[in-house]
Amino acid sequence: MTEEAYKVLHELDTCHWYCLECNNKMGKFIPNIVRLSDRVAEIDSKIVKLESDLSTCNANVVKVKEKVDEKTSAIDKRIIQLEKEVNKINGKFGDLDATFHRTVEYKLSTEIEKNAEKQKASFRDIMKQQMEEEVKKNLLEHESKFSEVSDNLALVKDIITETKSTAIEEKDKEERRNNIIIYRVPESSGDGPGDRMQKDIRVCLSFFNQLQTGVSDEDIVKVIRLGKYDPSATDPRPLLVKMSDRHSKNLVMENLYKLKSASAEVQNYIVAHDMTKKERDECKQLVTEAKHKTLQETSGDWRYVVRGNPGMMKIVRLRKRN
Repeated sequence: MTEEAYKVLHELDTCHWYCLECNNKMGKFIPNIVRLSDRVAEIDSKIVKLESDLSTCNANVVKVKEKVDEKTSAIDKRIIQLEKEVNKINGKFGDLDATFHRTVEYKLSTEIEKNAEKQKASFRDIMKQQMEEEVKKNLLEHESKFSEVSDNLALVKDIITETKSTAIEEKDKEERRNNIIIYRVPESSGDGPGDRMQKDIRVCLSFFNQLQTGVSDEDIVKVIRLGKYDPSATDPRPLLVKMSDRHSKNLVMENLYKLKSASAEVQNYIVAHDMTKKERDECKQLVTEAKHKTLQETSGDWRYVVRGNPGMMKIVRLRKRN
């Protein structure tokens, strides 16, 4: 590709360049987001259906209660009607002997009241039992549906949380992808932060020139010190260098082997990737494991070190130098 074509493509905001490794990751990440969206839509549909079923069940309970109230009212009316008929029958025996009349009236009235109470109590007990069984059945069904809805909501919440965490991590990686951190660079003296920053930029350019990277001041977006400035501190703060693109960063990282032939003042510099917290934690764990393996090495000919880009680091075995 010619330099003119590269500049034209570089100025297009809608044209994105990925290395083969990042292109493969994005090809997997986007379908995962699509499948996740489909899964959330499916769960929302299930929740709507469950809410509709619950509303139907509540309507059925109300209808059953109305029917029970109607039947109970009809029984009460029938009992009142029976009592009126008994009173009419009692009136027809008014001319009989008072003692016989009182005896018959008492027996009839007592017997009728007992039968009426038994029938009323028996019917009410049956209806109460049926209602209790129906209500318990509906409650069990509702509890089962509520439990299923609760489980689905918890699953959706976990998926959304995981997706947000993944998106934040990917955004953080994207913001750091062109950065490098240089350790052990002496603090620059100056009248203010702006003056010290300009001196740090010149130090970085001098360092990159010694590595023969071809990086110029146009390739450096900004240079900042990590941490609060303390003129009395003995250890210099790490230097964060934000490059304009991934290519410039790679030029620096790929020429680090030339540190051996650089000037003595820069040979102690340590250059590292600007990693996210998750990547730093993974790196620390791998470094600890590599040190442990080195200590366990019985032959004394091998050492274990961590190599690779952030997110793809691994432990490799290297032969010790004599």
